[in-house]
Amino acid sequence: MAKGQKYQIERIQCTDARSGVRFLQLTSFPVISWPLPYFYANLTNGFTSDSRTIVFCSLRSCQRDASFDLFRVDVDGDNLIQLTDRSHLGAIVLAGNRRVVYFFDAGALWSVHLDTFAEVEVARADVGLQQWSWGYLSPDERWYFAKAVNKSGEPALIRIATDGSGSKVIHTGDDWNVHSVDPRGEALFVLAPELDGRGLVLVDYDGAIVGHYGKSDRFAHSSPLGVSGIFQGCSTMPDRAIITLGPNQGEPRALVEGPYFWHSSATLDGQWIVADTNWPNDGLQLVCVKTRRFGELFHPGNSAGHPQTTHAHPQFSPDGRYVLFNSDRTGIAQMYLAEIPREFRNSLLQ
Repeated sequence: MAKGQKYQIERIQCTDARSGVRFLQLTSFPVISWPLPYFYANLTNGFTSDSRTIVFCSLRSCQRDASFDLFRVDVDGDNLIQLTDRSHLGAIVLAGNRRVVYFFDAGALWSVHLDTFAEVEVARADVGLQQWSWGYLSPDERWYFAKAVNKSGEPALIRIATDGSGSKVIHTGDDWNVHSVDPRGEALFVLAPELDGRGLVLVDYDGAIVGHYGKSDRFAHSSPLGVSGIFQGCSTMPDRAIITLGPNQGEPRALVEGPYFWHSSATLDGQWIVADTNWPNDGLQLVCVKTRRFGELFHPGNSAGHPQTTHAHPQFSPDGRYVLFNSDRTGIAQMYLAEIPREFRNSLLQ
C-alpha cells in the first residue's frame, strides 16, 4: 500500500432482512477498518463538512497490535484513497472544513490534506502522547487539543494553534479526561472529580472551568446533543434509557426508555439521536428528541463483543442524512453507511 494511492471500489449493497432498509458496506478488504469518533471530538465527527467524504482508520495486516493508516472514501464508496504511510499515528482528528486530518507524531502536530495528500508539520510541542488517545479540534478549527505527557512524566492537556503559532499546556494532572468539544464553541466537555464524584464540566481553551453540569457516572457512553448545550447519552445498567444532562442539573433525566441503548450520538441541530443497543442487540435506534419517539432503523449484524471495532458506534453525517457505523457481520469489522429513509424519519415526527 502507498500514500496517495486510489484503490478499487470495495462497496457492497446490503439490505436488512427485517426492516428492508438498504445500506452500503464501504470497506471489504480483509483487515479491520473503523471510523473516527462519534462523540464530537470535532464538529463533523468522521465526515467532511459537506457530508460527502469519510475519513477512517484501517489496519495494515490481520494481527494484534498491527499498524494502521488513514484513508478517505466518498459516501458512494468511490475515491477510496490512502492518506498516510507512517509507523505511528496519534491523537487523530479531522478538520472537516479545511479537508485536512491532524495527528501527533515525533513531538509535533502534523496535518495531511485529503486531496493533495501533502503532509505539513504544523507545530512542535515539547511533550509526548499518552499511549492512545484521540485529538480534539475547536469548531472554528483554530485549536487542537490532546492528552499528553510533560517532561516530568505527568499527564497534561496541551493546546496547539493550527496556524503553527505555538503550543501551551493548559492543565496538568491525571484528574481530567477530555470527552468532547462543545459544538457551540469556546469550551471542552471534561470529566473531572467535581462535586461528590466524577462530574461533567465545561473548560475554556485556557484550562479554566466555566460551567458545571453534574454527575457523569450515570452515562455509559455519550455525546453533546449538538449545539443545544445539553449532554445526552446512554444510561448505565440496570437502567435502559437515553438520558440528558443540562447545566447545573445535577442528575440526568430520561428522554426515552426501552432497550439497553449502548452508544449514542446526535445531529448537530440536536433534533435526532442514533444509538446502538446490546444485551440483547436490538439494532440501531433512531430517536426524535422533540416527540420522544424512537424505532429500530435496522440491525447492523455486529457481534458487539469485546473489541471496540465490533461495536456499531453510530454517528450522523453533518447534514443528518446518513448514519455511519461499524459491524463485523462478515467476520471482520468493516465500515457501513445508511441513508435514513424519509418515511421512517417522518413516522417518528408524528
